[in-house]
Amino acid sequence: MKKNDWIILAATGVYSYLFYKEMLGINLSIFTLILLIFAIIQNVSLLRNRNWVIVAFLSLIASISVAYYGNLLSIIATITSLLVLTGMSASAKSSIFIASIYGLNSWFLSGIDDINQLPKRFSKEQTPNSKKLMLIGISIFVAFLFFGMYRVSNPIFESITNKINLDWISIYWISFTLLGLWLIYGFYNVKYIEDLQRFDEPESLKITNYKHEDWSLWGKTLTLVDEYFSAKVLFILLNLLILIVNLGDMNFLLFNQELPENLTFASFLHQGVGTLIFSIIISIAIVLFYFRGAMNFFKNNKLLKILAYIWLIQNLILLVSVGVKNTMYIDIYGLTYKRIGVYVYTFLTFIGLISTILKIYLVKKNLFLFRMNGWSFFLVLIFSAVINWDQLIVNTNQSLKREIDLYYMLSLSDATLPSLIKMEKNIKDEGKKRFFHKRMKRKINVFKSNQAEKTWKSWNYVESKIKL
Repeated sequence: MKKNDWIILAATGVYSYLFYKEMLGINLSIFTLILLIFAIIQNVSLLRNRNWVIVAFLSLIASISVAYYGNLLSIIATITSLLVLTGMSASAKSSIFIASIYGLNSWFLSGIDDINQLPKRFSKEQTPNSKKLMLIGISIFVAFLFFGMYRVSNPIFESITNKINLDWISIYWISFTLLGLWLIYGFYNVKYIEDLQRFDEPESLKITNYKHEDWSLWGKTLTLVDEYFSAKVLFILLNLLILIVNLGDMNFLLFNQELPENLTFASFLHQGVGTLIFSIIISIAIVLFYFRGAMNFFKNNKLLKILAYIWLIQNLILLVSVGVKNTMYIDIYGLTYKRIGVYVYTFLTFIGLISTILKIYLVKKNLFLFRMNGWSFFLVLIFSAVINWDQLIVNTNQSLKREIDLYYMLSLSDATLPSLIKMEKNIKDEGKKRFFHKRMKRKINVFKSNQAEKTWKSWNYVESKIKL
């Protein structure tokens, strides 16, 4: 067998040993490190691929978070980083999104392509070892067939074989290991898609001056001058509209803080987020349309660029107001994952707007946004995994000194158990205290039961420090 085959088999053995009937913890950290080491052994030139090295380092950070917290977010971040890393192995210049597509294609389809090539591979490999392996495999298969036939036809042989303990052979283990083999094979045998590579890796992200192609709308031919006129009118109108929105928000946030009748603060925030989503998507799409090519070099485009900058900056102001409103909402109702999600979304949208401004200023292709925002999403995911959000939620809600949503607190991970036990002592209402105590007792018993079943492979630091 080739070196690559031994690496795949070794990685599959490690996978089966670390994960079979286990939960994810330090085992995922160890497996990630071994995958990376084997990848370098397979192809040492990966160390000269800057993007691959960066993603490999970030995957290690995410996997260490799994060993530390053992939470779902860190697990998702680790798996996502390995998916991206697979794609980066195929093409050093891949963007994050396209690398993920390469990874998915390789994990799930690479095996199918190569299975079809097995007959050709065996016919080409004429080494003694390849022949022996093929003959041994055929012999074992035939022997199993006769084993089954002899059991059916000969009661004495059947009674003898019944005494053999074959309990160690588990269909579930075989299926589990074969799944791991399939995914690991895809990790080390990366397939890229030529059409996507041509789209994702142009010679330059810089727009070069080229002739504008006139296009028709409702039977009217629109030239570059017409397009400039329409863009100027549209940006003026949109700037006026969003100015009114921002002035209304600023009036509420800085002065009277009175909402219209029949409008709750919750709906006020949610409407703000919905408006933001719509306006940002439309604003970026419009900018991409008008500044897609020749408009960047139009001699009278300075005013248009200024109007576009102003509009994008006003979207940034709208973004800040949503963040402030979210903070006010948390002060009243407490911190939850959805409200953390609003912060994450506003930050990602902020990056999206900044990258759009840079796209215009640096005269970049639309692909520039695709690549830059891909890295932004990926980095936010990885670094979000190193924060103990559950503990942050508990600490924040306790510090607000307001009525706490006990149902929500009980839904958080086991990492918060010590804090929840302390919280129970501060509950004044006897009815709520009895309810909380009953649910906490059940939560603690489940935690103890799960811990008793865990081995060192499922270990994580936070849970190991919980003493009950």
